Amino acid sequence: MDQTKSQESERIKIKREISTGFIIFHEQTKGQRNFLLLKHSKHYWNAAKGHVEKGESLIAAAFREINEETGLKQKDLKIIPGFKAASLYLIKRKNLLIKKRVIFFLAQTNKIQIKISKEHQGYGWFNPDKIDAIPTFNDVKNHFLRAEKFLAKRQKLSTIKL
Repeated sequence: MDQTKSQESERIKIKREISTGFIIFHEQTKGQRNFLLLKHSKHYWNAAKGHVEKGESLIAAAFREINEETGLKQKDLKIIPGFKAASLYLIKRKNLLIKKRVIFFLAQTNKIQIKISKEHQGYGWFNPDKIDAIPTFNDVKNHFLRAEKFLAKRQKLSTIKL
């Protein structure tokens, strides 16, 4: 085999991908929140998210993906302004290195029953105290814990009387 051809076939191509989604919660009572996680396989759980399509805004992609993965519609979600979380990681597939950035927004829903897509094996609503025990990636756990702290601080500020 020609050495030049061998080197070309071993070169790693780099691709960038952006995904987006929502960290979704519902309140059972004021201040008692549960967060939605989707079971992707027997190995891990994650927030609802997906690829941003060409020409699509981050928010539009997040709403589309949430609808595809959970059946929740835009009218079912109330975006909580001021919160955004991002993950950056690498995925290697043969001669392809994917630099993936995932951006999460925060949203509240009153719907507890959802309809998961075929790519998931289940879903659950988890109390923030239990998220640390769920098999998922550390950055995802941190995003959920940050969201809970953000909401708790926001709630505390709303109760301060002037």
